Amino acid sequence: MSDRGITVEIVWFDEAVVELRISGSNGLFSGCTQVYSGRDVLTKLSGWAKGFPSNPDERRLIELGTFDPGFAGGGARLGLRCTDAAGHLALDVLLATQVENNRHQRAEFQVYVEPAALDVFAQRVASLEIRKGDSATL
Repeated sequence: MSDRGITVEIVWFDEAVVELRISGSNGLFSGCTQVYSGRDVLTKLSGWAKGFPSNPDERRLIELGTFDPGFAGGGARLGLRCTDAAGHLALDVLLATQVENNRHQRAEFQVYVEPAALDVFAQRVASLEIRKGDSATL
């Protein structure tokens, strides 16, 4: 895991489901979770990041996996927002593990990202094949 940012890695897959490990840090706080999603997850993740922001008031949110204790796996909520009119960006991250002993373990933090780095991330995610070990880092 890099010092600051997030990494999305393919851990496992079958014909219907992809398991991702999502890890991240802002240098002070960090976390990691594993989530299950449909095979279209990479298309959704790439689309979420692509071309952001179109204006300084735009916000985007994507939720991967689940925060529902009745289902397997953990959850990741990633939010993009501008911090000012100049287009500086923040990534709001919430990572939660699968429920154990009736409790999630959670990490919540924000990371400042460059628009160009977000574009590279979107391109990298779009180019990933569903193959164990493939990853993209923002």
